[in-house]
Amino acid sequence: METVYGSHDEVFSSSGGTVSERVQTLASNIYREFEVMMSTYGDGVIKNLMPQIVTILESLNQAYREKQEHEVELELLHVENDNLKVQFEREKQLRKTNEQVN
Repeated sequence: METVYGSHDEVFSSSGGTVSERVQTLASNIYREFEVMMSTYGDGVIKNLMPQIVTILESLNQAYREKQEHEVELELLHVENDNLKVQFEREKQLRKTNEQVN
């Protein structure tokens, strides 16, 4: 049987960027199910469904990327917040020391 739609790797490589492991695993599982459907019912069975699934997987992959970016940003903000707390405590201590001296 000839595969009309290409592999899931070809679909994602044409969309650009890297694909998260979770989305890639999901795409592989879906593609295997599509192969079973195509071998049973013919290639046309997924003709209208494949573009929608690809769009969903691409959106999911983008959401994972954005989530990772937000996690990195959040971690940086935590570090910055901790640094500001330390700086605040130093300033507070310096003021207290200065007040005692005066």
